[in-house]
Amino acid sequence: MYMEQYRKARQRRQTLWELYHHWHNDHPPTLPVDVLFRDFPRLLQRGVTREEIYKELRRSSARIKAAWTRVLNLRRFEAFSDLFFKATRVDVGFGQDFVLSYL
Repeated sequence: MYMEQYRKARQRRQTLWELYHHWHNDHPPTLPVDVLFRDFPRLLQRGVTREEIYKELRRSSARIKAAWTRVLNLRRFEAFSDLFFKATRVDVGFGQDFVLSYL
């Protein structure tokens, strides 16, 4: 689940990056801006400028970092859960959401 969120965030940033280069290098434009950036409504609402595209790219990068952090935290919890189970024979999987909320 968390890895899928990470992949989607990376794909979305890559898509925006490619669209930016298509938009920036395409003179005269072959597609209208509202068609080209239709998957990014916040960008269309604020206006498609270089600065706004870079702001959206920074937001996407922040989403990627947050998703990757969740992936790493889940891996840490799984390692801890395995060690705890080996030592005590008690499964701590029931508290996974509680523990991950603190990480």
